[in-house]
Amino acid sequence: MTMTVGVEDVLPRSPRRPARDQARWRLARLYAAGSVAFLAAAMLVGGAALVLIWPAISLAMVALAYGTARPGLFCKNRPGIGARIVRGLLLPYTIGASANAWAWLRGRDASSMIVPGLRIGGIPAAPGGARVIDLCAEIPRSGAQAPGRFLPMLDLVVPEPPDLIRAARAIEAEHRAVPGGDVLVCCALGYGRSAAVAATWLVVYGHVDAVQAAVTLIRIRRPGTAIGQREVAAIARAVQLCAARDPSRGSGD
Repeated sequence: MTMTVGVEDVLPRSPRRPARDQARWRLARLYAAGSVAFLAAAMLVGGAALVLIWPAISLAMVALAYGTARPGLFCKNRPGIGARIVRGLLLPYTIGASANAWAWLRGRDASSMIVPGLRIGGIPAAPGGARVIDLCAEIPRSGAQAPGRFLPMLDLVVPEPPDLIRAARAIEAEHRAVPGGDVLVCCALGYGRSAAVAATWLVVYGHVDAVQAAVTLIRIRRPGTAIGQREVAAIARAVQLCAARDPSRGSGD
């Protein structure tokens, strides 16, 4: 069974626009600088060093994804020859990102249960029969795809409130699809994007009564969770948007 792509029936996609967030621009510049460095080394040394053009192209594509706020440019899970070519060009970056995730999670829990029926974790986490909400744009999941949904978000970037809402509603939809079943929300490490989405779901669907309570619960259940003030503000905004659409959801203040 393959993972379904997209939840257009839940919310319209966020408009594609140049990234305004400082973290996104900083990462875009960093990857662009890495691309230039690899290209310069290839040109200066020549010979066998020309292979460095490959990681130069890879990092340039990552820089473009961050600069335009388009996680879909990683072409993860997309069919077709064009998508396979893109993934091939991105392979040097993908290998590095996968190695980083493995190193960070070594000796740590790959996933953690937040409340019964909901776990968050990193890409290496085994679904174990759970339905998966995959938020990781940049790293492919190993093995057979578990049932669930793929909602890509950029790493190290505060998620947009509409994306948090879309992912929270996807969690709820998966729970309704398999009553009593588990849902695993995963990103690269299970400490950032997945935690923000889980916090949004906890408040919107009444498992806790406030954003700070959700954040505190997640920090207790998965120590080291990276939810800062900007993430809390994005979660709170997502909850407010849901309350505006459906007052029964509450404000989450």
